[in-house]
Amino acid sequence: MPEVRTAVVGCCVLLSFLALTSGCGPDLGSPTTVTGRITVDGEPLGGATVVFHCVGEREAEFRTFTATADGGGQYTIEKIYPGSYRVGVGEPAPGAGEEDPGMASAMAGNELKPSDGDELSAEITSDELVYDIQMTRQASGRSGKRR
Repeated sequence: MPEVRTAVVGCCVLLSFLALTSGCGPDLGSPTTVTGRITVDGEPLGGATVVFHCVGEREAEFRTFTATADGGGQYTIEKIYPGSYRVGVGEPAPGAGEEDPGMASAMAGNELKPSDGDELSAEITSDELVYDIQMTRQASGRSGKRR
């Protein structure tokens, strides 16, 4: 009788494995890796958050992928699925990391914008992608002289 029980358990484990590996996951294609470097006016933006948000219909857990850049502005997102993505960059919180406290006030009112002025977007395939992000700092609000 113990051999029958062992055989039944073995079959259940095998069937569970086959179910998990054959079509029970998302039908989104093979995941890949995206790496890159985030710069602002040519300087690395360490501690920045990069977000890839799929513009197509997807389950929530497969829609948004994020990473945090290291001190040199390098980031890596592993296991991102093919599709069209909008890309966003968020600055580190004031006082986070080794930022000079005076820098937060110097940067106040200056928004990050893509260097080329266009919205950031990426088309992800099953191939690994290097996606460098070049931002610039532009003053928000009106420009011109004060009266």
